Amino acid sequence: GMWLERFLIVVPSLSHKYLPYTWGHYRPRPVEIIITISTFAAMMLLYTLFAKLVPIISIWELKVGEHPVAAGKAAELREHPLWKANP
Repeated sequence: GMWLERFLIVVPSLSHKYLPYTWGHYRPRPVEIIITISTFAAMMLLYTLFAKLVPIISIWELKVGEHPVAAGKAAELREHPLWKANP
């Protein structure tokens, strides 16, 4: 959001100069386009690495059997007839 706000502040000011004879249309240069695309790619890479290294679901929710209630529930599920029918 902050990046978009900054973009909306800077780009219109670059497209219209103060002197009327120098008015023109602003088109981003290839370098500016590449920098913008690489910024989004870097943010996606950082998000992917963060999601890989730091679990999104906490580990204690995934460990079956550590909590006494969860251990009893897991044992009940293992004894269920449908669980035994499908190995």
